[in-house]
Amino acid sequence: MEIVRSTKLVDMRLRAINEETTSEDLAALDAALGPKQMRQARVQLAGDDLTPFVILRGWACLTRTAADGGRQIMSFLLPGDAVGFGPATKSLAGDSLWTLTPLTFRRLRSDRARYLMSRTALMRAFSGLDARHQNYQRNQILRLSRLSALRRMADLLAELAERMTEVSPPGENGVAMPLRQVHCSDALGMSVVHVRHVLKELAARGATVVENDRLLVCDIPLLQALARDGDRRAPAEPARRAPAQVEPAAAATSAA
Repeated sequence: MEIVRSTKLVDMRLRAINEETTSEDLAALDAALGPKQMRQARVQLAGDDLTPFVILRGWACLTRTAADGGRQIMSFLLPGDAVGFGPATKSLAGDSLWTLTPLTFRRLRSDRARYLMSRTALMRAFSGLDARHQNYQRNQILRLSRLSALRRMADLLAELAERMTEVSPPGENGVAMPLRQVHCSDALGMSVVHVRHVLKELAARGATVVENDRLLVCDIPLLQALARDGDRRAPAEPARRAPAQVEPAAAATSAA
């Protein structure tokens, strides 16, 4: 009988990256993690909470705050993610790690870290997962610097929805996300009013819907298409020039 561990979502992400990760590797990871811990939503993680951990349930984000107090979300951390196991998800000086929803996680035990590092396939999987997060952060830079508001939103939601479907199937009406408008604002450098306008535009196109205060992504391929060329429209066909009208007098002169 297959053992269902609390780290099931983490296992799925790691195995998706490195198929050579064995059941023994995953059992070693489970043994190297401490007991479940929980934090409420909108709490900054600090101190021991910054020890490498894996997310079992809930969302968090890595942020940086500007001199004027404005917050920029650098990356989102989802169920099944490993946080602090590589440079992409480590909280550096000037960074803050916040819970977006109630968060359930397990921290790496310091006395088991060395043994875990001896599991070659597992370390390759962690390295691959960290490389993914580096890619997500590069995508974030591209969004903020080169994409229009509609394309930014479509690109971010498509990426997050794809990450969620890697570890859990979408619901009947789509992929549910606990994002609020203020989260989108902090991530995409847009005002809350602008975020609301763009979300209405995406809903009108059938890509998303808000249901019971939850954002649902209904059509990932459509979001990807909008992210690729969302603001472009097919060029209008040039108007055909009407044939020149010949005055009767001129026609008579020509005929003569």
